[in-house]
Amino acid sequence: MGLIEDYTYLNFGNAYFISAIVASTLGQHASWWPFLPGVLILTAWLLLSSHHSKLVPSMVALMIAGCLAVAGEMGIDKLKRTMLNYGNYDDLTAQNSKNTNIGKPGKIKLPKNIVWRLNTENQSKPPKLLRTASYNSYNYGAWRAVTASGLEFKSLDTRLFEAVPYYLFSSGLSESQQIKAIADPRPSFRLRGSVIEKSPLPLPADAASMRDFELDDAEQNQLGTVRLFPSSPIIDGLVIWRADYDPETGPISPYDLVVPSSEKKATEATIKELKIAELGNLDEKLRIIHQWFREEFRYTLEPTIRKSPYDRTDTGPSAIAQFLTNNRAGHCEYFASATVLLLRSAGVPTRYVTGYAVKGESPNQQKFNIRENHSHSWCRVWDQKNNRWIDFDTTPPDWLDTTESDVPFLQTIKDAIQQAREDFFLWRNDPNNQLKVSIVTTIVALSLTAFIVYRLWRSKRKVITSKKSSIFEGNVIQTPLNSIESKLTKHLGSRPIGQSFATWLMQLKIDTSILNEAISLHQRLRFDPAPAAQTDQDRLVELTKKIENEVKNLRC
Repeated sequence: MGLIEDYTYLNFGNAYFISAIVASTLGQHASWWPFLPGVLILTAWLLLSSHHSKLVPSMVALMIAGCLAVAGEMGIDKLKRTMLNYGNYDDLTAQNSKNTNIGKPGKIKLPKNIVWRLNTENQSKPPKLLRTASYNSYNYGAWRAVTASGLEFKSLDTRLFEAVPYYLFSSGLSESQQIKAIADPRPSFRLRGSVIEKSPLPLPADAASMRDFELDDAEQNQLGTVRLFPSSPIIDGLVIWRADYDPETGPISPYDLVVPSSEKKATEATIKELKIAELGNLDEKLRIIHQWFREEFRYTLEPTIRKSPYDRTDTGPSAIAQFLTNNRAGHCEYFASATVLLLRSAGVPTRYVTGYAVKGESPNQQKFNIRENHSHSWCRVWDQKNNRWIDFDTTPPDWLDTTESDVPFLQTIKDAIQQAREDFFLWRNDPNNQLKVSIVTTIVALSLTAFIVYRLWRSKRKVITSKKSSIFEGNVIQTPLNSIESKLTKHLGSRPIGQSFATWLMQLKIDTSILNEAISLHQRLRFDPAPAAQTDQDRLVELTKKIENEVKNLRC
């Protein structure tokens, strides 16, 4: 039974240990530096406590695996930082700065992973653009958000209506304006996605309010960027939009009018060419610029403009200057940045905006998948006449065709798994489903327990059956030589399972002639079908005494 108990103990111990490691890797501190050394120490402890037969090779393999894991984690972290700083991806929590691909030639390819799901309410149409962040300072291919007093995020105002809390995107609203901000007649949509702390929320520029999101807090800065502090990794809620007011502040002097010295020559020459500096009507300025970009420029995800943003000694034309003059092909970052700087040169306060375009994958649908390759950049222009900011996008509309509406089969499977995971998570955390969750959890736990008990029972049966099958159940003939086995055990150690008695005895360092004769008689008495002679029995008794005396002399 000792073997069975050890086997059961190790099964439970291994199961517990593996479960603990898997559970810990899902925690929020899995990237903490002591985590990996802790896992290695626990694994080493498990190997030491399990009396592993190949302990030294296992420990060496564990050390090698630990070194590879550290190297791999460092490599992944470096790759992530490289992609965030120089590639096509943004850090979700960096709403104060944006490194663009302006001046970097080569093909840009974004994955088609779904980042948000949008469902419109009451058969209404979705917004065309969803903003995640606004910036107002440009220099050497990078945009930053700055103000004279510092870019501070403040918690959104809240409003309780019929026991439902709403977040309001504009502060200082009157009572009547607050009621309008949460009124049902306004268009709305539900938004669902995975988030982390300080994730930006994609919103239409005229967002009024939101509700139902499981949040610890929501903050907004002066440029209208909203970031979240979620209480769960997947959120779902309602956004009400088309407000009559602007959630962001007016122009911030002088930041919304600054044109870097490296860009002034090209932008001023373009403004002079288009003859819009003397126009007083904003709509006419926007019309001319929009038409000019539409007729004279081409959208591409493989720009050829090369201009390092880090080489300050290069006195040649900037990437934006090359885009506006002799190389009129680029992606949305070129169009948005060039438009902002052109309008500023014409005296119009303008900001650079990042976010997503909402694109349907089938006609007349109410559900929209917002993918990574739908990310987009455009402008926010100050309308002095109406005292509000308006969206202005000069990127040719055919840019959406490059996102390829056809989704690969493998991506479709990935989307289905992601949606099922998000739906189950939200269903499980819904207070109205707690009883159902408890019932399902209990059933799963009982099923798993029953499976483990069954596996342990089967393992125990196998051990017992194996042990029984290894025992000889026939008549066993004992000879005088067998009588000293227990005494010889102190000298030779226990006889290993499967080793013959004769082989075990031959390890004695005594006269081999005595051993050979004794073993020969022992084998004849046990296995010879002819009746044993009394003389053989007596001779074996005599030899057994001699062997015993020889062993005593060895000890002395």
